[in-house]
Amino acid sequence: MKTQYRKLPIAIAANIIALCSAALHAAPYYWDVDGTTSGFSTVVGAWNGTNNFFGPNASGTGGTYIANPSATNDLNIVQATPTNTGTISVTGAQSASSITFASGVGAVTISGGTSITIGGTGASSGIFKDSTSAQSISTQLILNTANTAFNFTNSAVGLLTIGAVTGAATTGNTQTLTVGSSSSGGITLSGVIGNGGAGGNVGLIINNTSTGVTTLNNTGNSFRGNISINSGTLLTGGGPNTANATTGSLGNAQTANRTITIASGATLSFGGNDSMGNSASTVQMKIIVNGGTITNNGNFFTTLGAVDLNGGTINSIGGAVAAFPSFQLGGTITVGGSAASTISSSGAGANKQMTLGIANATNTSTTFNVADATGSSASDLNVSVVLQNGSAAVNGLIKSGVGTMTLSGTNTYTGTTNINAGTLLVNGSISSSLTTVASGATIAGTGTIGALTVSSGGFINAGNGPDVLDVVGAYNQAGTYNAEITANTIGNGTTGYDQINVTGTVNITGGSLTAMFTSGTYAANDLIFILLNDVDDAITGTYNGLIQGATVANYGGFDWNISYVANSTGLGSFTGGNDIALMAVTPIPEPRAALLGCLGILLLLRRRR
Repeated sequence: MKTQYRKLPIAIAANIIALCSAALHAAPYYWDVDGTTSGFSTVVGAWNGTNNFFGPNASGTGGTYIANPSATNDLNIVQATPTNTGTISVTGAQSASSITFASGVGAVTISGGTSITIGGTGASSGIFKDSTSAQSISTQLILNTANTAFNFTNSAVGLLTIGAVTGAATTGNTQTLTVGSSSSGGITLSGVIGNGGAGGNVGLIINNTSTGVTTLNNTGNSFRGNISINSGTLLTGGGPNTANATTGSLGNAQTANRTITIASGATLSFGGNDSMGNSASTVQMKIIVNGGTITNNGNFFTTLGAVDLNGGTINSIGGAVAAFPSFQLGGTITVGGSAASTISSSGAGANKQMTLGIANATNTSTTFNVADATGSSASDLNVSVVLQNGSAAVNGLIKSGVGTMTLSGTNTYTGTTNINAGTLLVNGSISSSLTTVASGATIAGTGTIGALTVSSGGFINAGNGPDVLDVVGAYNQAGTYNAEITANTIGNGTTGYDQINVTGTVNITGGSLTAMFTSGTYAANDLIFILLNDVDDAITGTYNGLIQGATVANYGGFDWNISYVANSTGLGSFTGGNDIALMAVTPIPEPRAALLGCLGILLLLRRRR
């Protein structure tokens, strides 16, 4: 009897063939130009889809060699003898799940061709370097649309350089590159990083666990995904000198709701000018600094958008030129977290100052929204860098939020300073700015302020303890002066009394005074000069409820009476000048108390008779 064989449907047969092919190829392959000859004789060769240069055996012999690796294959470039360095030349479009430069292989360059689609169903998706030699891939890498996560990793010394990377995610989706070094080698992404044409985004995660740095240095990058710097340093290049640029080393900074997040101990370092657009740019991308650092890598200028500092730092080591120094603080600086944040400069570089607002836009200001991050009276934002106007602009500062912000630099900006909430401590200078303190807000410090208006409900506290605050310009106080007094000497930050030293007119109409005695030993006729006025004008107005000679407080056994015509020159006097002082006066008993005292004495004398 003749055996009958049934034919399989064509579709089923095709699927079986595909599965068999996948099973055959779903394994690591090794670049092996000399074929089945034992070992690996050279790394130089053509990856062209014709040459069977990929073998399945780590020893370089045996098995079935292939010419066209696919997205199921992990490719390994291994040490060869005698030719261990050179170029692998790509022709056309090729594919691989991953490419690894194995330990021992010399410097190899993969170049040419149209593209290599990277990622798939192999053991891993990405580019991996275990060799101590420098390695490079200049052929464009296209991210496999079937994958969302990719790794570019360098575990050894020697730089890994990767050229253009193009995403393939569809609209609403993001493909994420995790880039990192676990040694000193570092990774440079030198080509354009783009999103591709399918509508999706490419994002980055930086994980450098050693000294190796990840560098983005192509000014044409256009990717729109978020960047997370989890550890180590991300070093950027520059960008185009145009307003609101949609390309730059950090990609499209005009993408709404896009963020760069810097973890504790991590660093974003700018190594070129205009990384996110020039000084006229309104940058949309926000940087969130969670204990990390924003800095620069030389004399470069960068326009920042909104920045959230949560125990974070912005530090300048140099700037481009005087008009375009290190950073332009072009967006709102929001301070939160549970530790103080810092804006500072360091090193010997020139032009380390920072500009406020947006250049070429008159009267724009930078808002500092400062929360009470420290949970105490300590400063929540410490600004030691010099703040200046932007190029061809008049820029100012707005302080909001309930926290405390300290300015300790000799600032030169000429726009207004508006303290809308919380406390601004001026321990440096804002002498070129007109300052207004709103109701509920406070100005204090040991520095120099320009013309000052303390609105009704606002407060002025000289010093950071008993100390001196200088005002160069008109002084208008409708709010409250809280004068701290611990001794009969001018305050030094630890002991003494507060003093406001004004060079300009003084108007205290509608203002109030609180004399806060907390310690000290005093004598009759002691004088405490709480406000010094220059010699050119008299005080206008009096403090609420305190006419000339009125008693402000009782402390140390004395009444402290106020004078608006005190004279601080020489030994000082209660009259004859235009300063404000308090004088210790021995209390005069009230008539009723005096009468009762006399009656008591008479009764005592009568009993003795």
